[in-house]
Amino acid sequence: MKLKKSLKNQLVFIFSAILAAVVALVIVVATTLSSHYMLEDAQERLVQITDSVNNNLEIFVEERQLQLESIAMNRFVIDYLKTGENESYVKQMLQIQYNTYQKFENVFLVNTSGSISLVGANEQAVGLDIKSYPFWALASNGKGFHIDKVVYKSPVTQLLVTVAAVPVMDKGTFLGLVCFPINWDSFTVKAVDSIKVGETGYVGIIDGEYNFVAHPNKDLLLKSASGYDFVKKIKEQGTGYQRYYFMGKWKLMSFITSPSTDYKILCVIDENDFLGSVTTIRFIVIAIGILGFIGGIIAVIYFAKTITNPIAFITEGAERFAVGDIELKGMDTSEMEKINTREDELGSIGKAFSKLIGYMHEKVQLSQEIADGDLTVNVTISSDEDKLGQSLQQMVTKLAALVSDIGSSSSNVASGADQLSATAQSMSQGATEQAASVEEITSSMNEISNQIKQNADNGEQANTLAEEARLAAEDGSRKMAEMISSISNISESSKNVSKIIKVIDEIAFQINLLSLNAAVEAARAGVHGKGFAVVADEVRNLAARSAKAAKEITEMIETSVKQVELGTGIADKTSDALKGIVESFTKITDIVGEIAHASREQAHSIGQITEGLDQIDQVTQQSSAHSEESAASAEELSSQAAVLQDLINSFKVADNSHGKSTARQATLQSRGIARLAKPITRQGKTLGGKKRIPIVLEEDWNSHWESAEKDTINSNLSAAEFGKY
Repeated sequence: MKLKKSLKNQLVFIFSAILAAVVALVIVVATTLSSHYMLEDAQERLVQITDSVNNNLEIFVEERQLQLESIAMNRFVIDYLKTGENESYVKQMLQIQYNTYQKFENVFLVNTSGSISLVGANEQAVGLDIKSYPFWALASNGKGFHIDKVVYKSPVTQLLVTVAAVPVMDKGTFLGLVCFPINWDSFTVKAVDSIKVGETGYVGIIDGEYNFVAHPNKDLLLKSASGYDFVKKIKEQGTGYQRYYFMGKWKLMSFITSPSTDYKILCVIDENDFLGSVTTIRFIVIAIGILGFIGGIIAVIYFAKTITNPIAFITEGAERFAVGDIELKGMDTSEMEKINTREDELGSIGKAFSKLIGYMHEKVQLSQEIADGDLTVNVTISSDEDKLGQSLQQMVTKLAALVSDIGSSSSNVASGADQLSATAQSMSQGATEQAASVEEITSSMNEISNQIKQNADNGEQANTLAEEARLAAEDGSRKMAEMISSISNISESSKNVSKIIKVIDEIAFQINLLSLNAAVEAARAGVHGKGFAVVADEVRNLAARSAKAAKEITEMIETSVKQVELGTGIADKTSDALKGIVESFTKITDIVGEIAHASREQAHSIGQITEGLDQIDQVTQQSSAHSEESAASAEELSSQAAVLQDLINSFKVADNSHGKSTARQATLQSRGIARLAKPITRQGKTLGGKKRIPIVLEEDWNSHWESAEKDTINSNLSAAEFGKY
């Protein structure tokens, strides 16, 4: 049995933690001390290297100072700058200086105007204006020997140079400068690049403007170093030591500022270069610690095993007891014998556990006999504290009394169940017949309701058509009245035209008279009245034609008036006929509407009756279902009473008063009662509940089939029993 917090695991964990803590402490102390001493040694070495490079730079600068001062105090140089004399001699001296030391890009003199006047090499430098360079400003202000605090490219040779200069004076008068453009590479190659510091270390120089002027990475030369974090401490302190993190590595740096040049000399190395030996020592210590840890773990596991194995065995056995496995199946019983032979506390625990096993076996055997129905067993009580034995003894006594009482009661229950079953069967049959009758009435009422509803719908349609016809007749009557009114207006207009014709006749008559008078006057005028006579004749003709036309129009109007009067008479008769039709359609519409309203009322009443019958049918069906369920339950109760009697007979009691079988059980077996269950449905409707139908003998099968309405029966009968039906 494995436990997450077993004693074995705890022992192993405790000792392992102790060993791990000791090993870790040893490793931490050893590596801390060794790292401390190694870092101190690294600091001393780096400081020594920076001091050495600085001393070399100071010696180099001091040598240049002595050279420049010796040239500046030479009488021939002073005279040359004052008067221009001894030029060849001074030039030869400058050439000797250049060729002897070969540490310079050139050796030259600068006059008071700030231009180069004489050189020891590179004649193209003659005439070069140097007033923009820093050494000129310092020298012209009276400063003695000085060297530029920056390194830059020579405008002549493009070499890296820094200029050292000394003013030439004569009795306090400034005459010019003696300058050495020092070839910076000649110094760094020998004094800087040649120095090796471990595997990754190097020496570098930053000038006074914080530009790299010496570095293993030549791409950094003359580039600013001000942006790097480690330069901040250099600016603040000038000289010192620091540990910093750069590009994923810890670095160690010693730095010093040269007093004569203001250059910063750096000595840098990866921390791991110095701590490599410490790492080796750490690995050795860790390996020794791991070996000791593993050996300790093995010893702890062996010791823990001798303690935890017996405990694990007893624990597993107790857990099996807890789930009822008192046989301890699958467990090695020889382990129990080993535990019992021990002389320590675990041996005592093992012996006690063995006694517990024997006690449990005895009680289990006793319980098995009781479970088999033997209530005559003799329960042995081991001691006054044997609660289990006392409980078993009480259980046997009470069960024997209970079985006797139940046996006598079960006979009464079986008799009552038979009577209840017969009554329930009778009620179920009556309820089923009643449900069928109600269902038939409901079906007939549904048919009547459908017919009345159809009549009501037809009445509604007839009422609609009659209403439409009445409206059409009324519209025709209105149109006829409008036509009669129009004809009357036409007749009236014709009469007015007749009056106008009479006016025209009168006008024609007057014109005719006027034409006659005109003719008479023309005759009187003689020759002068001929033209007027012609006009009078034409007017008379016009008057005649007008009179004739007026007469014809009068005749036509009179004919039209007669026709209009005839049409008016016919229209009046038609209007009277349409009024009669409208009155008839109105009466028809009222009658059809009353019929439709009555049909709707009848359909509504039939619907209420049908709804009531549906509710009665539903209640009847539920009652039928409940009756059938009651019958099935009663039958089931009868069966269960027989089963109960069988169970009671399986117990053995002291007086054996009930025997092994009862008359009720034999009767039930002879009748072959079984339970069937199916949903109750009629005409596709589920009535609810489960219908339990008792299977009866062959002579009653046909009548039972009809009462069940030939529904499908899911029988619990065997194939042999079902075959005879």
